[in-house]
Amino acid sequence: MSAFTLGDLRKKADNSFASIAAAIKKTNSYEKDDDGFFKLERDKAGNGSAVLRFMPNHPDDELPWVQLYSHAFQGASGKWDIENSRTTLNEEDPVSQLNSSLWKTGLDSDKEIARKQKRRTHYIANVLVVSNPAKPELEGSIMRFKFGKKIFQKLQEAMSPEFADIDPISPFDPINGANFKLRMRQADGFPNYDKSEFGDKGAIAKTDEDILEILNKIEPLSVLVAPDKFKSFDDLKAKLNSVLNGVAVGGRTAEEVAASLSQPAAQPRPVGRTVAEPEVTTNDKSGDDSDDIENYFKSMSKE
Repeated sequence: MSAFTLGDLRKKADNSFASIAAAIKKTNSYEKDDDGFFKLERDKAGNGSAVLRFMPNHPDDELPWVQLYSHAFQGASGKWDIENSRTTLNEEDPVSQLNSSLWKTGLDSDKEIARKQKRRTHYIANVLVVSNPAKPELEGSIMRFKFGKKIFQKLQEAMSPEFADIDPISPFDPINGANFKLRMRQADGFPNYDKSEFGDKGAIAKTDEDILEILNKIEPLSVLVAPDKFKSFDDLKAKLNSVLNGVAVGGRTAEEVAASLSQPAAQPRPVGRTVAEPEVTTNDKSGDDSDDIENYFKSMSKE
């Protein structure tokens, strides 16, 4: 397995900043024992805070984060469909196919169904837990952090500030980057991350030896979105058909919908592109469509 060296890290600092900034522009909370994911603990009011430091990419990864798509919705049958989407792999997904066909009808009723079933975007990065008042025993740990568009926008804004008098920050730089003050509050019943922000620039540790000790704890992220982590198209199609359970969707029966979904022949995976799903507008007031929302759906499905 490849290892970090500070010489290489400093040499590639400028290039890394440029490439990561370009990738972010183009791309436009879990327990420790839950596969090493970090979960922000909340108080009785539903608020929580912690200080994290985004880590650089593992030498085996192309970028310091991976992107994941998922669907989480309840069908008219009362059953739930909560699955990762194969569009993450740049392949067709039965729910995305259904949403596309619904959106293309132009009917408001069909578009509303597509909105409720829309694909959600998640990002996963390695983070150093700098401060975690709710669980201080996690401080100093390298953990995986799954987040949504709002926090990703915070990363983008840090690297490309809106105003000229604000210095850019390279969030994933362990030497010249900055800690991220993660703050979550409840707003209209949804988790909101607007108060989160980056602190002052500084290294993750005082000595080169301590920096390397931390960096060498980073684990690859690409394994989390490897093809074997996703259900097959046919299995996802069967799940969707079960959720629909004979209920008409967009003027068609579940059987007719299922018959219209087909897995195309396998194609080479294009670099930097994913299979599209219609961009739908919603009235979702959540500050972030990240894992907090998906966990809510999962809890509802168990009930």
